[in-house]
Amino acid sequence: MSIYCNLLTKKLFCMANNGFFGLFFSIRIIKISKLKDQFQIFEKHQYLANSLFYHNIY
Repeated sequence: MSIYCNLLTKKLFCMANNGFFGLFFSIRIIKISKLKDQFQIFEKHQYLANSLFYHNIY
């Protein structure tokens, strides 16, 4: 599975390579990059919790 999702590429390209999790991951990266530093820590912990949750499902 290719994790390489450049921010210049479209979301459909990431979704085609990584499926739903790739699309979810690319959206999170864009969302985290737009937030301030104090909110980034919370978002990263929330993303780790979500990735563990999706990992247990699949």
